[in-house]
Amino acid sequence: MRRINNYADGELPRTAEEVYEEQKSTFLPENSVVSQSRQEGAITCETKEYIEQMIASSGGNTDAYEGIYHKHLYNTMPENVDSIVEKRLDYIQARIDQRIELCEAEGSYDVRDNEELVESITTEIKNSMEKQYADAAAISAYMEFQEYYENPLNEDKQSKLEAVMFRNNKMSIEEEKQKIIERFEAMTQNGELEYLVRGAPLLCLYGSHARHLDMYRSHGIYVNNKAVAFEEDCIVNKNISYFGHCNAPGCSLTEIISLKLGSVVNTDGVALQEVEDYIKVGIKCVPEFDGKWQNPHLTTLIAKDGGAEVFGDGLSPYHAALTTASYLICKQGGLIYPLTSGQIDEAYYYAAFQNYPFNDYGSEAFYKWCEMKDICPTIAGQPGHTQWHQKRIDNALTDFRLAKEKYENRYPENRVESNPYSNPLASLGASAEYKESAEYEVTRDNAQAAFECCLLDADRVGAANMSSEQAKKYGDILQDYLSSGILQEEEKKEVVSRYGEFLKVYRGARGITE
Repeated sequence: MRRINNYADGELPRTAEEVYEEQKSTFLPENSVVSQSRQEGAITCETKEYIEQMIASSGGNTDAYEGIYHKHLYNTMPENVDSIVEKRLDYIQARIDQRIELCEAEGSYDVRDNEELVESITTEIKNSMEKQYADAAAISAYMEFQEYYENPLNEDKQSKLEAVMFRNNKMSIEEEKQKIIERFEAMTQNGELEYLVRGAPLLCLYGSHARHLDMYRSHGIYVNNKAVAFEEDCIVNKNISYFGHCNAPGCSLTEIISLKLGSVVNTDGVALQEVEDYIKVGIKCVPEFDGKWQNPHLTTLIAKDGGAEVFGDGLSPYHAALTTASYLICKQGGLIYPLTSGQIDEAYYYAAFQNYPFNDYGSEAFYKWCEMKDICPTIAGQPGHTQWHQKRIDNALTDFRLAKEKYENRYPENRVESNPYSNPLASLGASAEYKESAEYEVTRDNAQAAFECCLLDADRVGAANMSSEQAKKYGDILQDYLSSGILQEEEKKEVVSRYGEFLKVYRGARGITE
């Protein structure tokens, strides 16, 4: 398989100690929060400092307030510092172990034996968590302090305190949420709307990372050759992924994860540009939506799966389309909203192998990692890309055809060829009794995803930016997709519209004029 760059300079580390020396800069970068904290001491809280100044100027007991503040601070944190440090060290240990395995280095390395590392990580986590929860703790502590010490503020000091408490945006987070909703309502009234389509970038008010709206299948309406989403496209891990770390006040989630921070993300939400060269620890976002998307387009309705005949439950078969003024409410308190409509293609191409956590792209360790992760190690337009994806497509098609045969043998009246708009799960039910129908649907989705993954990569690069020989191969894959039996007629039209340039290449190579 063709390598993506020349990694001829360096030799991979051969011992576990060399692996640690190679990787330690990623844990202890010179300009990281760790280094700063060593020089500056603990991260301070401006709100707390301001409150203490006011208490002192009024003759209050600042020591008492300090004690109440620390009680609130550590009660507010989701877990104690030691527990989070352990999780971070587990992450570092896993990274070192993975690198040792990929490089086939000798020996092992226990990061907990490195006192400098443990001390630095502890300092970083402590400061990071204090910074995250300091404002809330300072405010709560002052409320309790007022109750027990009766040290009220006059109007002028109260207004100054509020300005400091919300110094970033001069409003509480709930007020900010309401402002966003009011802006969306105004956009609706003024007609300043664009339809939301597959791939639209999404943000959560409390999330650390952006995500993109996904759809496995279209609903029959397109804008700029992109499928328009509707109000029920809010299934977690199908339409919407997690938004990195959750910073919602009162968040009930507990899982702690480590993520790199970034400003630009790819379709899977993976950072493309690093803002800070260190990994942040936080509570993993687990979205849970309270119903459908809010504020959809009330007059643009989409008929799902052929309309009312498919539905036997008396529910309306029509669903409202989404716009740039639509939003979701998460049960943790978050507000999910579109950054743009998604109608304009992103101006970058980002391959999955670029998530490789080390910097020796093209080395033996890199190829071993790609194999372990089931990731194509080659950019679209290079020979290895079509070879790798063709194997996945062939395997997925084999599974689909076997499941389809079993399904049609049991239910001949629902043969897809005779009834192209049939919905097996809707007509037969989704209970365990109909195992063949469920297997048919799953393998169909998997086969469709295998084709889409390959063609989407190719489309981002473009036929004009690759050799004619490679463009022909994608044209062949596209034609196989259209004739695979996976797609309904409306879906075929969408696929042709989306990847039409490769269909032109396919037809041109064979002299087909229509």
